Amino acid sequence: KMSVIIGDILDPTIFDKTNLAEARHLVAFTGEDGVNVELAIKARTYMREHGAEQLLVHMHVDNTHIAERLENYPKFYADSAAAQVDFFSVYDLNARILFRDYPPESFAHYFGQVQVHLALYNFGPQAEHILLEAVRICHFANESQVKFSVFDTNATENGEIFMSTYPHLNSLCEVDFIEMPVMESKALESVYTELLQSVTEHVICLEDDGDSLDLALLLRTTLLNRIGCNAPIIVHMAKSSGLAQLLESNFGGPEIPDGLYPFGML
Repeated sequence: KMSVIIGDILDPTIFDKTNLAEARHLVAFTGEDGVNVELAIKARTYMREHGAEQLLVHMHVDNTHIAERLENYPKFYADSAAAQVDFFSVYDLNARILFRDYPPESFAHYFGQVQVHLALYNFGPQAEHILLEAVRICHFANESQVKFSVFDTNATENGEIFMSTYPHLNSLCEVDFIEMPVMESKALESVYTELLQSVTEHVICLEDDGDSLDLALLLRTTLLNRIGCNAPIIVHMAKSSGLAQLLESNFGGPEIPDGLYPFGML
């Protein structure tokens, strides 16, 4: 049984309506890190004032740097007897599931490549987590580093910010930021065939499902028109219904050369 209560989640009266004092877990998943933090603090205060048992707050963060800083901020963890907070990120979970379901070394082996080469399209939070997760887990017997080609409309600026945050990343992998309007077919057609031939996995991380599917189909056409460029295309989809159904396998297994696969559906 599930109840839906409509109201301001930061209003303490909502805590009364939800009977928070009897709850053991609270999941803060509002879509805004600031609101999640405020909700966690107010819930902790409420639990203390009502003499309730410890509440476990599971707080989603888009920006994992905030989580890292809060973990070292004593005020945020004060009064842990009332509430204990831990963090999770859908972007991080998606990245882990992506590599579990589509192991990058398997595609590299399938195409006879000695180096895993991931092409990322749109360098937002999801693509960042995928890059970092790949660097963390992709250590191979031939000692080759993972290579990334990042295609983004603001690749230069986003790349500089990212590399300044992780200054030692160049020693762990190869990263090229390529400034390009990814939604334009002419821009995709301008990418060198040699580069596309070396890619073992394309990962599309646009924020809108419709745009993601549109780019996937544009990219698929581009790859099929090039010799030796038929790497699979992994497409981020926020919803499991609707457009994501078009990317599900009809046969329960890989469909290369069709090779369009969804990931990230909540």
